[in-house]
Amino acid sequence: MAARSRSFLVRSIGLVCALSAGVVTSCSALNSFDCFTAPCEAADAASPDPLDAGDAATGDARTPGCVLTRPPPRPSGAAGLEATQSVAILSRISIELPEDGGAPTGLDLDGLCTCSPLSLPDPGACENPRATTSLCDDPGGVDRQSRALVRDVATSFILGDAPLNDAIRAGRLALLVQVTGYNNERDDPDVKVDLLNGVHLAGGDGGPGDPPPRFDDTDSWLLERDTVSTSSPDGGIAASIYSKRGAYVANGTLVAAFDNPIRIGFRILSGSKLRTAGLVLTEARLVARVQPTDAGPAVTEGFLAGKWTLDSALSLAESATGCRRDAVYELARATLCANADLATSGKARCDGISLTIGFQTVAARFSGVVDALDLRCDGGVDDCSR
Repeated sequence: MAARSRSFLVRSIGLVCALSAGVVTSCSALNSFDCFTAPCEAADAASPDPLDAGDAATGDARTPGCVLTRPPPRPSGAAGLEATQSVAILSRISIELPEDGGAPTGLDLDGLCTCSPLSLPDPGACENPRATTSLCDDPGGVDRQSRALVRDVATSFILGDAPLNDAIRAGRLALLVQVTGYNNERDDPDVKVDLLNGVHLAGGDGGPGDPPPRFDDTDSWLLERDTVSTSSPDGGIAASIYSKRGAYVANGTLVAAFDNPIRIGFRILSGSKLRTAGLVLTEARLVARVQPTDAGPAVTEGFLAGKWTLDSALSLAESATGCRRDAVYELARATLCANADLATSGKARCDGISLTIGFQTVAARFSGVVDALDLRCDGGVDDCSR
Protein backbone atom coordinates (compact mmCIF):
# COMPACT_ATOMS: atom_id res chain seq x y z
CA MET A 1 0.00 0.00 0.00
CA ALA A 2 1.09 3.58 -0.36
CA ALA A 3 3.54 5.29 1.87
CA ARG A 4 2.60 8.64 3.35
CA SER A 5 2.74 11.38 0.76
CA ARG A 6 5.60 13.85 0.79
CA SER A 7 3.18 16.65 1.58
CA PHE A 8 1.79 14.66 4.50
CA LEU A 9 5.15 13.33 5.76
CA VAL A 10 4.80 11.60 3.06
CA ARG A 11 -12.29 -20.16 2.82
CA SER A 12 -8.55 -20.41 4.37
CA ILE A 13 -9.03 -16.79 3.31
CA GLY A 14 -10.08 -14.46 6.08
CA LEU A 15 -13.78 -13.74 6.48
CA VAL A 16 -16.51 -13.85 3.88
CA CYS A 17 -19.67 -12.19 5.15
CA ALA A 18 -23.05 -13.62 4.20
CA LEU A 19 -25.51 -10.90 3.26
CA SER A 20 -29.27 -11.05 3.45
CA ALA A 21 -31.51 -8.28 2.12
CA GLY A 22 -28.49 -6.01 1.98
CA VAL A 23 -27.69 -6.54 5.70
CA VAL A 24 -24.78 -8.55 7.04
CA THR A 25 -26.27 -11.46 8.95
CA SER A 26 -23.28 -13.69 9.60
CA CYS A 27 -19.60 -14.12 8.95
CA SER A 28 -18.00 -17.50 8.44
CA ALA A 29 -14.35 -17.78 9.41
CA LEU A 30 -12.38 -19.31 6.58
CA ASN A 31 -8.88 -18.88 8.02
CA SER A 32 -8.66 -22.19 9.83
CA PHE A 33 -6.71 -23.99 7.10
CA ASP A 34 -2.99 -24.61 7.46
CA CYS A 35 -0.40 -22.58 5.56
CA PHE A 36 -2.61 -19.53 5.10
CA THR A 37 0.10 -17.24 6.39
CA ALA A 38 3.86 -17.57 6.73
CA PRO A 39 6.52 -15.44 8.45
CA CYS A 40 8.01 -12.70 6.32
CA GLU A 41 11.29 -13.49 4.60
CA ALA A 42 13.77 -11.25 2.80
CA ALA A 43 12.63 -10.04 -0.60
CA ASP A 44 13.93 -7.64 -3.22
CA ALA A 45 12.93 -6.10 -6.51
CA ALA A 46 14.00 -9.21 -8.41
CA SER A 47 11.72 -11.50 -6.37
CA PRO A 48 8.99 -13.49 -8.15
CA ASP A 49 5.57 -11.90 -8.36
CA PRO A 50 4.13 -12.18 -4.83
CA LEU A 51 0.74 -13.04 -6.33
CA ASP A 52 1.99 -16.17 -8.10
CA ALA A 53 -0.46 -18.78 -6.93
CA GLY A 54 2.12 -21.53 -6.81
CA ASP A 55 4.57 -19.83 -4.47
CA ALA A 56 4.58 -20.03 -0.71
CA ALA A 57 3.86 -16.81 1.15
CA THR A 58 6.88 -14.58 1.61
CA GLY A 59 7.19 -11.05 2.88
CA ASP A 60 9.64 -8.25 3.45
CA ALA A 61 12.20 -8.22 6.25
CA ARG A 62 11.98 -4.41 6.39
CA THR A 63 8.88 -4.86 8.53
CA PRO A 64 10.02 -7.29 11.27
CA GLY A 65 7.31 -9.60 12.57
CA CYS A 66 4.98 -8.98 9.65
CA VAL A 67 3.01 -12.03 8.54
CA LEU A 68 1.56 -11.46 5.09
CA THR A 69 -1.92 -12.75 4.28
CA ARG A 70 -1.81 -15.18 1.37
CA PRO A 71 -3.98 -18.02 0.03
CA PRO A 72 -3.12 -21.63 0.83
CA PRO A 73 -0.42 -23.19 -1.38
CA ARG A 74 -1.10 -25.52 -4.28
CA PRO A 75 -1.74 -29.13 -3.14
CA SER A 76 -0.40 -32.31 -4.68
CA GLY A 77 -2.55 -35.08 -6.11
CA ALA A 78 -4.45 -35.93 -9.29
CA ALA A 79 -6.23 -33.28 -11.32
CA GLY A 80 -9.79 -33.66 -12.58
CA LEU A 81 -11.16 -34.15 -16.08
CA GLU A 82 -11.41 -31.14 -18.41
CA ALA A 83 -15.05 -31.91 -19.16
CA THR A 84 -16.30 -31.30 -15.62
CA GLN A 85 -17.87 -27.87 -15.33
CA SER A 86 -19.78 -25.59 -12.99
CA VAL A 87 -21.04 -22.05 -13.50
CA ALA A 88 -22.07 -19.64 -10.75
CA ILE A 89 -23.14 -16.00 -10.79
CA LEU A 90 -22.48 -13.37 -8.16
CA SER A 91 -25.84 -12.84 -6.45
CA ARG A 92 -24.74 -10.51 -3.66
CA ILE A 93 -21.53 -8.59 -3.03
CA SER A 94 -19.95 -6.45 -0.35
CA ILE A 95 -17.02 -4.04 -0.37
CA GLU A 96 -17.69 -2.77 3.14
CA LEU A 97 -16.94 -6.28 4.53
CA PRO A 98 -17.47 -5.86 8.30
CA GLU A 99 -15.18 -8.15 10.28
CA ASP A 100 -16.87 -8.60 13.67
CA GLY A 101 -13.42 -8.62 15.27
CA GLY A 102 -12.01 -11.36 13.06
CA ALA A 103 -9.21 -11.47 10.52
CA PRO A 104 -9.63 -9.05 7.59
CA THR A 105 -11.06 -10.35 4.33
CA GLY A 106 -8.54 -9.84 1.55
CA LEU A 107 -4.93 -10.42 0.61
CA ASP A 108 -1.55 -8.75 0.58
CA LEU A 109 -1.21 -7.44 -2.98
CA ASP A 110 2.27 -5.87 -2.98
CA GLY A 111 4.47 -7.98 -0.69
CA LEU A 112 4.65 -5.17 1.88
CA CYS A 113 3.27 -4.38 5.32
CA THR A 114 2.85 -0.65 4.88
CA CYS A 115 2.75 1.40 8.11
CA SER A 116 3.64 -1.56 10.30
CA PRO A 117 4.69 -0.11 12.68
CA LEU A 118 2.96 3.20 12.05
CA SER A 119 6.15 5.13 12.77
CA LEU A 120 8.05 3.31 10.03
CA PRO A 121 6.24 3.27 6.65
CA ASP A 122 7.69 0.65 4.34
CA PRO A 123 10.23 2.35 2.04
CA GLY A 124 9.22 0.07 -0.83
CA ALA A 125 5.66 1.41 -1.03
CA CYS A 126 4.54 3.69 -3.84
CA GLU A 127 3.95 7.38 -3.19
CA ASN A 128 0.74 9.36 -3.50
CA PRO A 129 1.29 13.14 -3.18
CA ARG A 130 -2.49 13.67 -3.18
CA ALA A 131 -3.11 11.50 -0.13
CA THR A 132 -4.80 13.33 2.72
CA THR A 133 -4.14 10.63 5.31
CA SER A 134 -1.82 7.67 5.81
CA LEU A 135 -2.75 4.84 3.43
CA CYS A 136 -1.90 1.90 5.66
CA ASP A 137 -2.42 -1.83 5.26
CA ASP A 138 -4.79 -3.81 7.42
CA PRO A 139 -3.26 -6.48 9.70
CA GLY A 140 -1.30 -9.06 7.74
CA GLY A 141 -0.45 -6.58 5.01
CA VAL A 142 -4.00 -6.84 3.62
CA ASP A 143 -4.54 -4.20 0.91
CA ARG A 144 -8.15 -2.98 0.63
CA GLN A 145 -8.33 0.77 0.45
CA SER A 146 -11.71 0.32 -1.26
CA ARG A 147 -13.35 0.22 2.17
CA ALA A 148 -12.47 3.88 2.65
CA LEU A 149 -14.30 4.71 -0.59
CA VAL A 150 -17.46 2.96 0.62
CA ARG A 151 -17.42 5.09 3.77
CA ASP A 152 -16.80 8.40 2.00
CA VAL A 153 -19.89 10.28 0.86
CA ALA A 154 -18.02 11.48 -2.24
CA THR A 155 -17.66 7.94 -3.60
CA SER A 156 -20.17 5.75 -1.72
CA PHE A 157 -22.83 6.43 -4.38
CA ILE A 158 -20.46 4.81 -6.91
CA LEU A 159 -18.87 1.96 -4.98
CA GLY A 160 -21.25 1.42 -2.07
CA ASP A 161 -22.74 -1.98 -1.35
CA ALA A 162 -26.28 -0.68 -1.95
CA PRO A 163 -25.83 0.67 -5.53
CA LEU A 164 -23.76 -2.33 -6.59
CA ASN A 165 -26.30 -4.82 -5.26
CA ASP A 166 -29.10 -2.79 -6.85
CA ALA A 167 -27.27 -3.28 -10.17
CA ILE A 168 -27.02 -7.03 -9.55
CA ARG A 169 -30.72 -7.36 -8.69
CA ALA A 170 -31.63 -5.39 -11.82
CA GLY A 171 -29.42 -7.56 -14.03
CA ARG A 172 -27.08 -4.69 -14.90
CA LEU A 173 -24.07 -6.33 -13.19
CA ALA A 174 -23.67 -10.01 -14.01
CA LEU A 175 -20.32 -11.70 -13.34
CA LEU A 176 -20.26 -15.45 -13.86
CA VAL A 177 -17.54 -17.75 -12.52
CA GLN A 178 -16.92 -20.95 -14.48
CA VAL A 179 -14.77 -23.76 -13.08
CA THR A 180 -13.69 -26.63 -15.35
CA GLY A 181 -11.49 -29.64 -14.79
CA TYR A 182 -12.28 -30.00 -11.08
CA ASN A 183 -11.91 -33.50 -9.62
CA ASN A 184 -14.73 -32.88 -7.09
CA GLU A 185 -12.40 -33.56 -4.17
CA ARG A 186 -11.12 -31.36 -1.35
CA ASP A 187 -7.80 -30.91 -3.22
CA ASP A 188 -7.15 -30.45 -6.92
CA PRO A 189 -3.78 -29.10 -8.09
CA ASP A 190 -4.95 -27.97 -11.53
CA VAL A 191 -8.31 -26.48 -12.52
CA LYS A 192 -9.35 -23.75 -14.94
CA VAL A 193 -11.32 -20.64 -13.95
CA ASP A 194 -13.07 -18.30 -16.40
CA LEU A 195 -14.71 -15.00 -15.47
CA LEU A 196 -17.61 -14.25 -17.81
CA ASN A 197 -19.45 -10.95 -18.19
CA GLY A 198 -23.19 -11.35 -18.68
CA VAL A 199 -24.73 -8.57 -20.76
CA HIS A 200 -28.40 -9.35 -20.21
CA LEU A 201 -30.84 -12.24 -19.94
CA ALA A 202 -31.91 -14.11 -23.04
CA GLY A 203 -35.10 -12.60 -24.40
CA GLY A 204 -34.24 -9.09 -23.22
CA ASP A 205 -32.34 -6.24 -24.82
CA GLY A 206 -30.45 -4.89 -21.82
CA GLY A 207 -32.69 -1.87 -21.48
CA PRO A 208 -34.43 -0.50 -18.38
CA GLY A 209 -37.55 -2.51 -19.24
CA ASP A 210 -35.87 -5.92 -18.96
CA PRO A 211 -37.30 -8.18 -16.21
CA PRO A 212 -34.91 -8.70 -13.27
CA PRO A 213 -33.09 -12.01 -12.88
CA ARG A 214 -34.59 -14.64 -10.58
CA PHE A 215 -31.21 -16.09 -9.62
CA ASP A 216 -32.45 -19.62 -10.15
CA ASP A 217 -32.15 -22.19 -12.92
CA THR A 218 -34.63 -20.30 -15.10
CA ASP A 219 -32.16 -17.44 -15.78
CA SER A 220 -30.22 -17.80 -19.03
CA TRP A 221 -27.52 -15.20 -19.64
CA LEU A 222 -26.06 -13.87 -22.85
CA LEU A 223 -22.33 -13.26 -22.53
CA GLU A 224 -20.32 -10.31 -23.79
CA ARG A 225 -19.13 -11.36 -27.24
CA ASP A 226 -15.79 -9.54 -27.17
CA THR A 227 -14.71 -11.28 -23.95
CA VAL A 228 -15.60 -14.85 -24.96
CA SER A 229 -13.31 -16.67 -27.37
CA THR A 230 -15.42 -19.81 -27.72
CA SER A 231 -18.77 -21.01 -26.44
CA SER A 232 -21.29 -23.73 -27.13
CA PRO A 233 -24.86 -22.77 -28.03
CA ASP A 234 -26.34 -25.09 -25.40
CA GLY A 235 -24.75 -23.19 -22.51
CA GLY A 236 -21.79 -25.51 -22.18
CA ILE A 237 -18.15 -24.68 -21.60
CA ALA A 238 -17.02 -21.22 -22.66
CA ALA A 239 -13.50 -19.85 -22.91
CA SER A 240 -13.08 -16.30 -21.68
CA ILE A 241 -10.27 -13.82 -22.26
CA TYR A 242 -10.36 -13.52 -18.46
CA SER A 243 -9.16 -17.06 -17.90
CA LYS A 244 -6.71 -18.77 -15.56
CA ARG A 245 -5.33 -22.18 -16.32
CA GLY A 246 -3.37 -23.58 -13.41
CA ALA A 247 -5.79 -22.46 -10.72
CA TYR A 248 -6.24 -24.96 -7.90
CA VAL A 249 -8.36 -26.12 -4.97
CA ALA A 250 -6.70 -26.55 -1.57
CA ASN A 251 -8.82 -28.05 1.22
CA GLY A 252 -11.99 -26.76 -0.38
CA THR A 253 -10.61 -23.32 -1.24
CA LEU A 254 -10.47 -22.29 -4.91
CA VAL A 255 -7.51 -20.02 -5.76
CA ALA A 256 -7.03 -18.32 -9.13
CA ALA A 257 -4.40 -15.63 -9.82
CA PHE A 258 -5.11 -13.94 -13.15
CA ASP A 259 -2.07 -13.07 -15.24
CA ASN A 260 -3.74 -10.34 -17.32
CA PRO A 261 -6.06 -7.49 -16.33
CA ILE A 262 -9.73 -8.39 -15.95
CA ARG A 263 -12.72 -6.14 -16.54
CA ILE A 264 -16.02 -6.50 -14.71
CA GLY A 265 -18.47 -4.88 -17.06
CA PHE A 266 -21.85 -3.52 -16.05
CA ARG A 267 -24.36 -0.79 -16.78
CA ILE A 268 -24.97 2.04 -14.37
CA LEU A 269 -28.25 3.93 -14.14
CA SER A 270 -27.55 7.67 -14.20
CA GLY A 271 -30.77 9.59 -13.99
CA SER A 272 -33.02 7.96 -16.58
CA LYS A 273 -30.15 6.72 -18.76
CA LEU A 274 -28.08 3.56 -18.67
CA ARG A 275 -24.35 3.96 -19.24
CA THR A 276 -21.64 1.37 -19.69
CA ALA A 277 -19.11 1.17 -16.88
CA GLY A 278 -16.58 -1.31 -15.59
CA LEU A 279 -14.01 -2.20 -12.99
CA VAL A 280 -10.56 -3.02 -14.38
CA LEU A 281 -8.37 -5.01 -11.98
CA THR A 282 -4.73 -5.92 -12.46
CA GLU A 283 -3.05 -8.81 -10.62
CA ALA A 284 -6.51 -10.01 -9.62
CA ARG A 285 -6.90 -12.98 -7.29
CA LEU A 286 -10.10 -14.95 -6.78
CA VAL A 287 -10.39 -16.97 -3.58
CA ALA A 288 -13.62 -18.88 -2.95
CA ARG A 289 -15.19 -21.79 -1.16
CA VAL A 290 -15.96 -24.69 -3.47
CA GLN A 291 -18.03 -27.67 -2.36
CA PRO A 292 -18.22 -31.07 -4.06
CA THR A 293 -21.81 -32.11 -4.83
CA ASP A 294 -23.46 -34.97 -6.70
CA ALA A 295 -24.11 -32.53 -9.55
CA GLY A 296 -20.51 -31.32 -9.61
CA PRO A 297 -18.59 -28.56 -7.87
CA ALA A 298 -20.45 -25.61 -6.37
CA VAL A 299 -18.75 -22.26 -5.80
CA THR A 300 -20.69 -20.67 -2.95
CA GLU A 301 -18.88 -17.61 -1.54
CA GLY A 302 -15.52 -15.88 -1.61
CA PHE A 303 -13.80 -12.69 -2.65
CA LEU A 304 -12.03 -11.08 -5.57
CA ALA A 305 -9.06 -8.82 -4.80
CA GLY A 306 -6.86 -6.77 -7.10
CA LYS A 307 -5.48 -3.38 -8.07
CA TRP A 308 -8.24 -1.15 -9.43
CA THR A 309 -6.70 1.10 -12.07
CA LEU A 310 -7.26 4.82 -11.58
CA ASP A 311 -8.38 5.41 -15.17
CA SER A 312 -11.08 2.76 -14.68
CA ALA A 313 -12.11 4.33 -11.36
CA LEU A 314 -12.39 7.82 -12.87
CA SER A 315 -14.32 6.48 -15.86
CA LEU A 316 -16.80 4.84 -13.49
CA ALA A 317 -17.21 8.11 -11.57
CA GLU A 318 -17.87 9.98 -14.80
CA SER A 319 -20.53 7.48 -15.91
CA ALA A 320 -22.20 7.66 -12.49
CA THR A 321 -22.47 11.46 -12.70
CA GLY A 322 -24.04 11.46 -16.14
CA CYS A 323 -20.84 12.21 -18.08
CA ARG A 324 -20.77 15.66 -16.50
CA ARG A 325 -17.48 16.74 -14.98
CA ASP A 326 -19.37 18.83 -12.45
CA ALA A 327 -18.80 19.50 -8.75
CA VAL A 328 -20.06 16.04 -7.77
CA TYR A 329 -17.66 14.37 -10.19
CA GLU A 330 -14.75 16.58 -9.12
CA LEU A 331 -15.31 15.66 -5.48
CA ALA A 332 -15.40 11.96 -6.38
CA ARG A 333 -12.29 12.38 -8.53
CA ALA A 334 -10.38 14.05 -5.69
CA THR A 335 -11.35 11.24 -3.31
CA LEU A 336 -10.35 8.50 -5.74
CA CYS A 337 -7.00 10.15 -6.47
CA ALA A 338 -6.32 10.63 -2.76
CA ASN A 339 -6.93 6.93 -2.07
CA ALA A 340 -4.58 5.46 -4.69
CA ASP A 341 -2.38 3.16 -2.61
CA LEU A 342 -0.78 0.72 -5.06
CA ALA A 343 1.30 0.87 -8.22
CA THR A 344 -0.14 -1.04 -11.18
CA SER A 345 2.67 -0.15 -13.59
CA GLY A 346 5.79 -0.78 -11.50
CA LYS A 347 6.39 2.94 -11.06
CA ALA A 348 7.08 4.82 -7.84
CA ARG A 349 3.83 6.79 -8.10
CA CYS A 350 0.62 5.07 -6.96
CA ASP A 351 -1.81 4.63 -9.87
CA GLY A 352 -4.26 2.07 -8.49
CA ILE A 353 -6.58 1.43 -5.55
CA SER A 354 -6.61 -1.88 -3.69
CA LEU A 355 -10.09 -3.35 -4.11
CA THR A 356 -11.65 -6.36 -2.39
CA ILE A 357 -15.12 -7.58 -3.30
CA GLY A 358 -16.73 -10.21 -1.09
CA PHE A 359 -19.45 -12.23 -2.79
CA GLN A 360 -22.05 -14.94 -2.59
CA THR A 361 -23.10 -16.94 -5.63
CA VAL A 362 -25.86 -19.15 -6.97
CA ALA A 363 -25.75 -21.63 -9.83
CA ALA A 364 -26.13 -20.09 -13.27
CA ARG A 365 -26.14 -20.91 -16.97
CA PHE A 366 -25.66 -19.10 -20.26
CA SER A 367 -27.07 -19.67 -23.71
CA GLY A 368 -25.09 -17.57 -26.14
CA VAL A 369 -23.24 -14.33 -26.78
CA VAL A 370 -24.27 -10.80 -27.70
CA ASP A 371 -22.56 -7.51 -28.42
CA ALA A 372 -22.13 -5.38 -25.32
CA LEU A 373 -24.03 -2.13 -25.19
CA ASP A 374 -21.65 0.78 -25.80
CA LEU A 375 -23.00 3.59 -23.67
CA ARG A 376 -19.73 5.07 -22.45
CA CYS A 377 -19.04 8.74 -21.88
CA ASP A 378 -17.18 10.21 -24.85
CA GLY A 379 -15.14 12.90 -23.14
CA GLY A 380 -11.91 10.88 -22.93
CA VAL A 381 -10.21 9.33 -19.92
CA ASP A 382 -9.44 11.68 -17.03
CA ASP A 383 -6.44 11.37 -14.70
CA CYS A 384 -5.11 12.79 -11.44
CA SER A 385 -2.57 15.17 -12.97
CA ARG A 386 -4.68 18.32 -13.05
